[in-house]
Amino acid sequence: MMKMSLVTDILGYLPFADMLDTVSGLGFEALELGCGNWSKAPHLKLDELLGSEAARRSFKDAIARRGLETAALNCSGNQLHPGESGSSTLPWSRRPSVLPRSSASTASS
Repeated sequence: MMKMSLVTDILGYLPFADMLDTVSGLGFEALELGCGNWSKAPHLKLDELLGSEAARRSFKDAIARRGLETAALNCSGNQLHPGESGSSTLPWSRRPSVLPRSSASTASS
């Protein structure tokens, strides 16, 4: 079943909790969280989330408490033609938000 989701970068000026309250209040059901490249990842601290089970749990709980779920982690850039500047930023930014299979179970804790 399709769910109405919002790309959270549009609310990048809001702190994480305020963004969640706003999205939930507007009736959205899911989030597409920017993780890098074109996004400044305003609501994700990737290193902290990857390194701390407690941080992941807190992040996921904050989303769930508002009746929301994560629809996507977006690390989009211009993959077809990154150009000189894009080619140097694309690999580092994509890597932390796309976990290897062995890390996936840890990230979902």
